[in-house]
Amino acid sequence: MPVVAYQGEPGAFSDVAARTFIVDADTRGYESFDEVVDAVVSGAADYGVLPIENSIVGPIAASGELLRTTAAVRVCEELRLPIDMCVIGPPGSTLATITEIRSLPVALEQVQAFIARHGWRRVAAHDTAGAVREVIDLGDASIAAIGPALAAERYGGKILACGIQDQQNNSTRFVLIARSSN
Repeated sequence: MPVVAYQGEPGAFSDVAARTFIVDADTRGYESFDEVVDAVVSGAADYGVLPIENSIVGPIAASGELLRTTAAVRVCEELRLPIDMCVIGPPGSTLATITEIRSLPVALEQVQAFIARHGWRRVAAHDTAGAVREVIDLGDASIAAIGPALAAERYGGKILACGIQDQQNNSTRFVLIARSSN
């Protein structure tokens, strides 16, 4: 079973992309894009997944720079993954109980209109799936997270709303990388 590295915690959108690229993969989350590339270069992972552009917020400079400056990796495949943003809360929560929403800043940017309609306080997190995990662990019905449905499934969260992104055709372009054969 191939090992595929991605940035984030289990259930993140990059994890979804990794599972889309290689269905039977052993996916492993890393703290940063640099660590994903390092895992591929060192052989700790057979492949890595990097997001390179979102249709709403544009290019993801950090991963693009890594691809330009790391000769030891090559791009194998590319995919455009539809991004379906969900509000995920702990069991017992409802949209009416939420006063605070947490997620990766770029994810919060993609759902600004929905958040504004509800008047929720925004709190930045390091990762979408990590925010979901934290919210479920807290168990506070007034705090929810924005993230993928896979994170709700993974951590036992309750999906309160899906498809809340400002642009319904929201997608992120991901690349699958491997060690260069040179």
